[in-house]
Amino acid sequence: MGVAEVSQLWRQLTETLARVDPAIIDNLYPGADDAAIERLRAGLTVPLPAEMDALYRTNNGEGRLGSGYEGVELFWVPNPTHVHGRNGYYFMPIDGIDGVVADFRSLPRAPPEDAEWSEHHGPVRAASDRWIPFAKDFGGNFLCIDLDPDVGGTHGQIIELVFDESSRRVVSSSLAEFLASLLSHARQ
Repeated sequence: MGVAEVSQLWRQLTETLARVDPAIIDNLYPGADDAAIERLRAGLTVPLPAEMDALYRTNNGEGRLGSGYEGVELFWVPNPTHVHGRNGYYFMPIDGIDGVVADFRSLPRAPPEDAEWSEHHGPVRAASDRWIPFAKDFGGNFLCIDLDPDVGGTHGQIIELVFDESSRRVVSSSLAEFLASLLSHARQ
């Protein structure tokens, strides 16, 4: 699974979601230019994966319609305990990712033994500065590409960091698999 597959899945996903809500396309920023990609790379402690580079060159996040826009969240993951049965996330523009990565650097590398916030589902570490956020909700939670998986994990897996529930979990083994899953559900 590579750049071409991620680009194709992204195009299909946005086209499919635009049928549900045509404003989705208007809410996406145009693709990032070289300067924006370089700013992103400069703020990371790991190389930017080619798939993320391609995704951001196609669209640099969402939010063009302003904070009053109540459109469809582009990304979501199942959560049976949530009132809607899922956690929804908005696609983050490049500007802002560096601040989140800096915040990740301040997280404790190993949780205290009595920490309730250290609930992990799947091979994900307690903290890492090698997580690259690409989606957020308005509660301070993120979807990230994980370039520092725990033992048994997959380099490039997609993880959900739910700080208000003190949980970290693997939601997909790759960006392509994650987009394919979203596309499959969007077509239903």
